[in-house]
Amino acid sequence: MASKNIKKLKADYDKAVKTEQALSSLLLVNLEKYKAAKSKGDEKSIAKHTKLAGQLSKKKKNATDDANKAYEAYDLAISGLQANAELELKEQILRKQIRTIILSEIQKKIKIKEV
Repeated sequence: MASKNIKKLKADYDKAVKTEQALSSLLLVNLEKYKAAKSKGDEKSIAKHTKLAGQLSKKKKNATDDANKAYEAYDLAISGLQANAELELKEQILRKQIRTIILSEIQKKIKIKEV
């Protein structure tokens, strides 16, 4: 069950990053068009691309925030799994040590009775 949740978190993160990358690409394309309009002195196009840059910048900021939140959730889930695995490993080691101690004590008692 945890594996499905982590897969979903990873998918959410990947989707958020793709959205952020797409908006970055659109911003770069818009910048090139703005530069072309600026070099031509086309005030109408300059205004259009300036407005579009403002809109895209807001969307990209939101997409970056979403990607960061998705990454934090994914990272937290993975860290939780790692901590659980470490606890299980320590528990297994402790159980083996306890078994060894118990067997040793039993063997001592058996030897004492035989003597």
